[in-house]
Amino acid sequence: MSTTNGTMIFQFFKEINLPIYLRMESDGFGPDFFNFLRSMHFERLSAEDEKKFENDTYDTEPYGRVLELKTCTPLMMRQMNSAIESDKYGPESITNNGVCKVYRYKGMALMIWAFQNSTWELAFTPISSLNENLMMYRAVFNRFLSWALAPLGICGFWGHFTNGGVIIKKMREAHGEAIFFDVIQKRILGPSGIQKISSGLSVYRIDPRAKLTTQMSKEELAAFLFHSTSYFELQGLSVPIRQAILWLTKTATGVTTPQVASVEAPPASTPSPGVSK
Repeated sequence: MSTTNGTMIFQFFKEINLPIYLRMESDGFGPDFFNFLRSMHFERLSAEDEKKFENDTYDTEPYGRVLELKTCTPLMMRQMNSAIESDKYGPESITNNGVCKVYRYKGMALMIWAFQNSTWELAFTPISSLNENLMMYRAVFNRFLSWALAPLGICGFWGHFTNGGVIIKKMREAHGEAIFFDVIQKRILGPSGIQKISSGLSVYRIDPRAKLTTQMSKEELAAFLFHSTSYFELQGLSVPIRQAILWLTKTATGVTTPQVASVEAPPASTPSPGVSK
């Protein structure tokens, strides 16, 4: 891996040294995009750390991933906007060309990736406002993180920290936000930072049809988690993701509640029961 003048390297949750990086050219992106990267916990590397890229130091990471942000080409634009059978299920799709996989968020983004490769590519269509498309940007980046973090035993879900633990939702309900459970280090990575998993972690499911707040059975919790992960693959869930979900099922208490207000997120500085700073 090498950097050139004008190239910027960012690392995901640099404070815990996760081997997940973003590489991009400095021109062509406004301050809104860099603010977005900070909100996603991508921190720019120092000049010293960038030299490690120049010396190929990070190639030694067995599960290291570098997402290269590319300029959208006319061919990519055609792929993003072409009609395919899976369009009836939503804007996201994955196709396999035999060498790599292509993830598409129709009309917005295209990612080319393969688990055997350390460098993946992502391109966005030119858009007038990042803020108007914030959910899509979050969703695309969190899809990347869900795939890149899986071999490290880190499993993603759409949702956020909340009063009493975590609340897990559908992608649109969560506005593209995701939380990541690191079952090896016993911590959760989320929009408000890192929190340690401690005893009493509750996983909330909002169901307006429910009349009362009730505890899920372990079977119900497992089914809910398997259905709600942000990991999306043609072959189904990978072994590390399945193992992470089974660990969560044994560790956490699943709760179904009809009221969102009863489990609203506390201020970022306030740890939730079941998680600790």
